[in-house]
Amino acid sequence: MLHSKKLHLIHQILQINDEALIDELIVQVKSKTLGQIIKPIHPHFDLEAIKRAQGHQPINKAEFDQLIKELDIQEPLEDLLAMLTK
Repeated sequence: MLHSKKLHLIHQILQINDEALIDELIVQVKSKTLGQIIKPIHPHFDLEAIKRAQGHQPINKAEFDQLIKELDIQEPLEDLLAMLTK
């Protein structure tokens, strides 16, 4: 249903030959869309609350160090970073 409504609207817009009317439609669509997208910013930022909400699990340093040893990377850091930009 929504898809057919969109197609119908597109077909109606394609029939318009008045540039001023198209400009007005663009303004209307942008104002409605921005109003729906922009959300108020919370006045208080609480990193710990965000971590809890997202189920953040900190990295175990010992396990991480063990993974680094197992990888046994021999290339210099500069070479590895250069590979990221290729």
